[in-house]
Amino acid sequence: MHSSSDAPTFMRERNDTSKGNSFLQYLAIQTPHADQTSYLFLVRMHHAKHGSGLAHSISFVSLQCCIAPTEADEHTVPIEVLDAEFFDEQVLIIVYRPLNQEAGLQRGMITNGALSGATSIATIGYTNLVYEDAPPGHVASVTREGLVLDLLQRVRDEQIWIAAVPIPVIGCRDLVGCQGGNTVSLAVNGRVGRRVACVLDSAGQALEVLDMEGEEDEEDEMETAAG
Repeated sequence: MHSSSDAPTFMRERNDTSKGNSFLQYLAIQTPHADQTSYLFLVRMHHAKHGSGLAHSISFVSLQCCIAPTEADEHTVPIEVLDAEFFDEQVLIIVYRPLNQEAGLQRGMITNGALSGATSIATIGYTNLVYEDAPPGHVASVTREGLVLDLLQRVRDEQIWIAAVPIPVIGCRDLVGCQGGNTVSLAVNGRVGRRVACVLDSAGQALEVLDMEGEEDEEDEMETAAG
């Protein structure tokens, strides 16, 4: 049995089967906070469609859970990534809030129009990032579960070989709800014609539905669960 520190905060998965006799498996793995720092690892695993289930190549992006207020700002504000989902073949959606909301507000942090003090939803272009290959000998017997445990152990031992960078947000907006509580639930639909994200608060009572193709100033739907 693993302790809570031996498990990721969450892990999300998407498979790209458009590569003929092989497919790409993408993972988004959120590590627990340690000394006010956590990481969102994006992993790209290359599999044969009819192979053993082991990846024959693995590459990584290490994103430190922080955001720069502007592209030119050298300083970053630590954030807590509450949930994430792969939206489509290019975009990952995250829900986050500043780890220290007062510090974020004092800095006047604005990222693509979203004020830092609120819980926000943001998009990341995960396929366009620069993935680094795993070190030699790191792939031979790796399964998805083994990979997760290995990454978490390397974080604890401060042996991550990949230089971490701030989360590269494409665009984001503040949520109306979900301003309290420690968790949210995110569900997404990236199909053409109904590209939406739904965020449920930690109490399970307020559901916010956002049109991910509409303009930021368009009105989104806010529903309250009965009972």
